[in-house]
Order: sequence, then C-alpha cells, then structure tokens
Amino acid sequence: MKLSSTGPDVMAWQQALIARGYLVGVADGQFGKRTHNATCAFQAATGIEATGEVTALELQVMSASTTPSIRPPPVLPYTIPFVPSRFYGSKIRAVVDLVVLHCMEGAESSTRAERCAEYMATLPADAGPKSAHYYVDSDSVIQGVRDHLVAYAAPGANHNGIQIEHAGYARQSRAEWLDDFGTRMLWLSAQLVARKARERSLPLRFVRAADLLKKGARGITTHHEVSIAFGRSDHHDPGPGFPMSWYLEQVQLAYDSQAAIV
Repeated sequence: MKLSSTGPDVMAWQQALIARGYLVGVADGQFGKRTHNATCAFQAATGIEATGEVTALELQVMSASTTPSIRPPPVLPYTIPFVPSRFYGSKIRAVVDLVVLHCMEGAESSTRAERCAEYMATLPADAGPKSAHYYVDSDSVIQGVRDHLVAYAAPGANHNGIQIEHAGYARQSRAEWLDDFGTRMLWLSAQLVARKARERSLPLRFVRAADLLKKGARGITTHHEVSIAFGRSDHHDPGPGFPMSWYLEQVQLAYDSQAAIV
C-alpha cells in the first residue's frame, strides 16, 4: 500500500495507526498525504526506513504491537505560558514576515522548553543579547518574547522574524527528528506556526537564502538559511536532517484544522 492506494486494507491500516495515536484523520480507505505521513512516523518510531509504503514488514510490526507505539498527539493550548527573556528589543514592530526555525542544541527532554526559557530569563547582564519568541519540546510550548517585540536569535532576520526553538541537535538525522519525541514536538510546533501564519497572514512556504535577500520575502525559514543569506552568524540549525517537507505538510494540516474552528 502506498500513496493513492484505496480499499479495505488501507482502511484497516488507517484504523491501526489511529489506535496508536498517529495523525490520520478519518479512516476512509484513501491512502492520502496524512496516511503517508503517519506511516513514515510509524516507520521511524519502530526503526524501519521511513518510505511511507506499507509492506509485509510494516504489517508484521504493527500486528506484533499490542500497545500504542506513541501517545496521542498533543494539542497547542490557547494560552501559552510566558517566561520573559532578559534580552529583547523594546521597540514595537508592526511587521512580521518570517517564522525562523531553530534547535536548542540540547538533548530531547520533556522539560527542555521550560529549562531553556528559564535560562534565557536568567542570563547575566554581560552574556550578550540572545533570546527567542518560543521554546518547544514534546509536551510544552513556552513564550520568551512577545510577538510584537524583537528576539535576538537570527541576525539578519531578527527585525521581522518570529524565532522558534526546538529541543534537539542540528546533527540529528531525519529518523531522529521523527521519533516519538520529535513527532510530538513538531506537531506542537506546526500548530504554533499555523497559528502565527493566520495571525500575520503568512504564506505556508519555505523561504530559502536567495529569496530572503529579495524585498518582501515572507514565509517559513531556518537559522541556516538566514546565516547563508546575511552572513551574520555561522549557525546551521535545525540541520540537514530536519524533515522540512514533512513539517510543512503538518503546518498545512494544522492550518486547515484551525480554519474549521475559527
């Protein structure tokens, strides 16, 4: 089974994924993008190459699993806890054109967002300005700087970017980003980005370095692309293994889901 497959076997596979907390939606017997993405996440979580195609191996692993392989996906709360960072721009900005993705260069932990936010809040005065708007781990999102103020995270895109930090390392592989922890964290992050895109009318497109240099560039980018474009830092996070295409699909799904409740 793979993209565009249909029938009762697909429905049974979807039902098995849903029972384990994967984001499929409705079990309708149509192997679409959601089923493909959920299959990739299941494969990554169980040590199988994430191809998105269901073979005898996937069916064997699924049938051998008597308990859900991951917990139900987290939902972004309406009110996000705020831990004010020590450093931020005090001038109110009217324009936000970009969401900039980062990673914290810290081990995956369910308390990583809280710990990073507290670290940024208690930096000594001589530490040099650094901060982010949001910190995300597998079960929480913490805000460190209000959206209408500048956070110091990606020189060149600080003035018009919302900076989002994720638990993990830039050296992580795609499979490591899409393990149980990473899948939950990136779903929370995708909901956050979808919310920011709605608030700021941002397009759900990836903005590469060359486009960042063009007037009016808007969308989603990374610290790596900002570093290439403006040459004001050498950071390359969230790294080459970050599953950008998969992530953007999750942002689109979250954006569509939010439209249904607006």
